[in-house]
Amino acid sequence: MKKKLTTFISILLLTVGTVNAQQIEFDKDSLRAFLSCKWTSDYSLMLGRKVPNRDRLTQITFHFKTDQTFILTSHIGQKKMRGTWNYEPKGKKISLYLNGRPTATILSISDKALTMCLTQQKGLPPGLVGATFFYKPANR
Repeated sequence: MKKKLTTFISILLLTVGTVNAQQIEFDKDSLRAFLSCKWTSDYSLMLGRKVPNRDRLTQITFHFKTDQTFILTSHIGQKKMRGTWNYEPKGKKISLYLNGRPTATILSISDKALTMCLTQQKGLPPGLVGATFFYKPANR
């Protein structure tokens, strides 16, 4: 029984490490060109459950630009926020900043999907901690 428990915990730890690993294989110039388009929210994984975005009220759009800025549009009231993004090629990490503060990390990107998670922040609702958000290109 103890051996089974140890094996289970080891597999769980390996899985968690794999989920949070960066999967971005671009040089900086290629990434700028590839990322620069509109990405709309598709669905989220929260507390192990898939939560689809079914209507415009829950829709979020990121419009990334080649100058390493983005416009975040929350369709609730069409609120727009401007931010910046930074690519760290050594760590294969894309960080998003709003008002100079880190707010999210892009975990992976392909021609069909962009995956991100929020960074730890004070006041973040418990359901959002550890959640993964999936976006699809809107104009590609």
